[in-house]
Amino acid sequence: MNPRLLAQLTHQLYAEHGGLDGSSRACRLKKTRLAECQDHTSGASLPVDVVNQLELACGKPIISRALMEDCPLASRPDDLTAEACGTVEAAAGLQRLVRLALLSNDMTPRKARAIEIGLLELVDHVRATHAALLERERVFA
Repeated sequence: MNPRLLAQLTHQLYAEHGGLDGSSRACRLKKTRLAECQDHTSGASLPVDVVNQLELACGKPIISRALMEDCPLASRPDDLTAEACGTVEAAAGLQRLVRLALLSNDMTPRKARAIEIGLLELVDHVRATHAALLERERVFA
């Protein structure tokens, strides 16, 4: 993450506490040190424990979320899990459409089209899950 973006995020985090005064009351650092951390030219940044304190106090992971999004190693397992879950959910949705259409013994063109759309969505989910798996293997290889 570049220093300018980190300083902007730090400023946003301080704003959640009403600025430097509120932020200094919510953590162990004094206002002068906090001010340095929101200046991208100072070379200073917040210690991790202070980021944690301030984010917990305001309930918004402003800096930590940005750090996680910036780190490809951190996001890959969640991508794979999310895609796999989406695939299973799409399969269950398709199963429900087929079951309901066959239970009523009334396959209409509209129901057939809904099943076809569900099948195409499932194929998309399978492809996305496969892509997430390949990307995870590439990152961790």
